[in-house]
Amino acid sequence: MLVNIDSARLKAFLDACEDAEALGGGEYAVDLYDVSEPVSMDILIDEKGVDVLAAL
Repeated sequence: MLVNIDSARLKAFLDACEDAEALGGGEYAVDLYDVSEPVSMDILIDEKGVDVLAAL
């Protein structure tokens, strides 16, 4: 699912987030436990924007 988000701001957040792991090539694995409904996501940031590859 391609989402309309500021890619640079999201990348900066993910790079600083201890619960995000950079997998290379703009792909991240993210575990967000501090939100009301915890979620794990695989995200791809590229020239097209931000693509949520998977979310649980």
